[in-house]
Amino acid sequence: ALLDFCDVCKGDLGGFIDKSSYLSQTGDGWIYDNSKVFNNSVVDASVIRNNSTIENSKIFGDTMLINSHVSNNTTLSDSSIVVDSSVSLGSSVVGLKSNSEEWLDLDF
Repeated sequence: ALLDFCDVCKGDLGGFIDKSSYLSQTGDGWIYDNSKVFNNSVVDASVIRNNSTIENSKIFGDTMLINSHVSNNTTLSDSSIVVDSSVSLGSSVVGLKSNSEEWLDLDF
């Protein structure tokens, strides 16, 4: 991590990312420990954790991906939460965007 935010401290190592451009350098987006992002994916202001994999997809807008696989031109956005799932083949998951700037306090 380049700076402190949420539960991430400057210097923390995250998960695997194929290219640094796949993770936005603004906001609170983070790819935790054993998660992987590769093959033209975009992660912006979202949390990816617990062995999740993102391949050729877009994750943005305060989205949480937990122990899940997203691939094949899928889009997750607007505070959606995907847990223990596989989403693919051009699917779109849109959550309910809240007015709050705070992350949901979920313990996984």
